Amino acid sequence: MELTAAVVAVRMDRTWKRELRLPLLNSVFWTDSTAVLKYINNESSRFRVFVANRVSEILKASSASQWRYVNTTHNPADLASRGMKAETFLRDTEWICGPAFLTQPENNWPVNPENLQELPREDPEVKVSAAINVSQVHDDDHPLTPLIHRASSWTRLIRVMGWILRFKILLLHRRKIRFQSASDPIQSEDA
Repeated sequence: MELTAAVVAVRMDRTWKRELRLPLLNSVFWTDSTAVLKYINNESSRFRVFVANRVSEILKASSASQWRYVNTTHNPADLASRGMKAETFLRDTEWICGPAFLTQPENNWPVNPENLQELPREDPEVKVSAAINVSQVHDDDHPLTPLIHRASSWTRLIRVMGWILRFKILLLHRRKIRFQSASDPIQSEDA
């Protein structure tokens, strides 16, 4: 919801600039969502479609430096959700004029939290990437190449390879027995 609100903010900014036809200064956008700020400031991660499309639209109409953090206690957009009575809400100047710090020089405004480029690993909106390395060896003289090409399925190839390996183990075992019996003639006579 916060990300969608950020999209609405840049759309409204674009509309106001177009319709007012006044040379407006650089716009500043405020959000109390550090997640939105991290999405906007991130340059290394890829996001799932919903977030990626919204971040793309936000960055087409604004730059990451135009986005600022406001604590939820100073966010006039949250006034209605704080259980305020209607008459108090209508008398509250913060709703109409914004937080008091906006009347001060920009260097007195709240600073953005640190580490806005770092997204948590467990963020469900970040696409997990996997690297796959593939190498191809051209060795047509390998004795198993015809076997691999003749197998009708992966399962059949595994089964045939299993039988070949069993046969190999059997031959090695027989060779070992034959070698032991040839090297120890006394034991072979006792048997």
